Amino acid sequence: LLAAALQQRTKEGKGTATPEAVDGTQTLPYCVVLENLALLNQALGSPQAFPKGTPETVKAKFETVWKENQAKAIERLEQAMAIRTQHSGAASKEYLSLLQSLIEVHIDRQDYPTALHLQEEAAALSRQLYGEFAEQTTRQTNLLNRLHLLSGNAEVRELGPHARDGWMIDTAEAWHWAAVQPLSRRVNRAAAKAQQQCTEQDRTLAKELKTMEERKKLLLDPEPITDYALSPTGSLYLKAPRPDDPSPRQPLETGESGQEGAKKSPLKSAKVRASKLQTPDTELVRRDIQPWPHPTHHTKAS
Repeated sequence: LLAAALQQRTKEGKGTATPEAVDGTQTLPYCVVLENLALLNQALGSPQAFPKGTPETVKAKFETVWKENQAKAIERLEQAMAIRTQHSGAASKEYLSLLQSLIEVHIDRQDYPTALHLQEEAAALSRQLYGEFAEQTTRQTNLLNRLHLLSGNAEVRELGPHARDGWMIDTAEAWHWAAVQPLSRRVNRAAAKAQQQCTEQDRTLAKELKTMEERKKLLLDPEPITDYALSPTGSLYLKAPRPDDPSPRQPLETGESGQEGAKKSPLKSAKVRASKLQTPDTELVRRDIQPWPHPTHHTKAS
């Protein structure tokens, strides 16, 4: 690439080639800087409660600073949202985060109609990204419910300057109150379903912990092994098959007295061999699958 650039520059003449102009205001790094500046303006524009006895001149100065920072925050957030739309589209988590910050600024300015319009877009986008009953969607729906409650209004208006002109109740913005109850039901249903899912997860986790604790006790403190017997050759094996034993052995049948019993089971040799064997070490042998004695763990010396 360097050689090709030098060759192209030589052909055009030294110093005649001019670099292409790059618009840095449409790049992601510039967008990140805008987002940070907008969040700083939002923090500086958040209204605060004044202490008791604060002079009116000081209050007016602070309110002026708040309004200036709120206007800058709105401008920079809208620019950052436009850049995010070009790079990652409007259906992204970054765009939703910027939209939430913009809604908070409009709420601080008490511009509830604009905030309500943007919140409807945020609720739809959250439903698309996370699902109908996700926690993020429930929070967006709850904020939409709150904005409807704040936007609702009904006031008495006088029809003229004189008392005889009469008055009327302006209910043009009262329809917002009618939307509060359905949204509250939706939030309650989503919260109940989330609570049910958390309860089921807690029960599953409790069962898993109980199973793990039982396995831990079985490994650290195994049950003593007493149900073993001697074969005619002197080896040990279980008297009765265990339910968890993959290859259970049959118990030794006791021979009857007489020559026929001796042919079936030579107990004499078994008893002689048994006197030379000791009880196997239960801590070294897995009681579920290992034969008795285990050729690796149990030697002639043990």
